[in-house]
Amino acid sequence: MQEKTAGKQSVLRNIVSLVRENKEKSAIIAAVAVLCIMIAVICCPSPAVESGDDPVHGITWSLRADGTLKFEGDGEIVGPDAVHLSEADAAGVQQPDWYAFRDSVTAIDIGRDIRHVGLDSFVNFTALETVTVRGAMTEVDFECIRYDTPEGSESFRSVIVWGPAESSARVYAEYNSLEFRTL
Repeated sequence: MQEKTAGKQSVLRNIVSLVRENKEKSAIIAAVAVLCIMIAVICCPSPAVESGDDPVHGITWSLRADGTLKFEGDGEIVGPDAVHLSEADAAGVQQPDWYAFRDSVTAIDIGRDIRHVGLDSFVNFTALETVTVRGAMTEVDFECIRYDTPEGSESFRSVIVWGPAESSARVYAEYNSLEFRTL
């Protein structure tokens, strides 16, 4: 990671030197530099800052620096073994490792071969903005994404669900009155 950063800094220093030496072409050089940086940002995925390397129920997960929680594998995403996570401090409640990052997750990316997303898998993910379903998942629990909020307060933020046109993701979005966009 430090090598990539040092390499990027070296490239930027070279560009700045060229601009100083050749003022007539500085606008073109600056435009090319901006374009190069944009390509690097778009093409290079964010490195995982946390991950679950041991497959649980056939899946692995990683949390990227940009707030994307990504699931891959051939299996199912299961939520905690509790009915209400507001009681999460109670003895015996077991939560998935990635649940600890729920306040910083802004996007969920579900891989093509994930077959099922279970009850409360993403309960109380307060920063969640988008969910992308890459495959035609066979089953989605209608309460896999929800918020436990005090009575009378806003119970759900605006979440956009992305997925194949004919999929459980679309049915889930419609059932929960969420915006759906086709991949």
